Amino acid sequence: MRRFLAAGETGCADDRPIACFILSDTTSSRATAASRLPFPEGTLPVGLGLLIAGVASYAFFIVGKGALGEEAFKPVASLWFLTFALSP
Repeated sequence: MRRFLAAGETGCADDRPIACFILSDTTSSRATAASRLPFPEGTLPVGLGLLIAGVASYAFFIVGKGALGEEAFKPVASLWFLTFALSP
């Protein structure tokens, strides 16, 4: 079972000071980073990817509709809808 260390506690034996320093430094860095973020690790990259995908999709529709015209772009928009509606 994992035990959380109190502030200033290293949890290491005194005969291995280097390992103790590395362990306490890693543990404190993770604890500090976890306390700053109100959401799980990896949320920001996923959110950024979704934002980029949304902007790229919007640009695709604007450029495609402008290049092909509204009537000629309807089959492309239908295929786009079917791809994302039926794929999950």
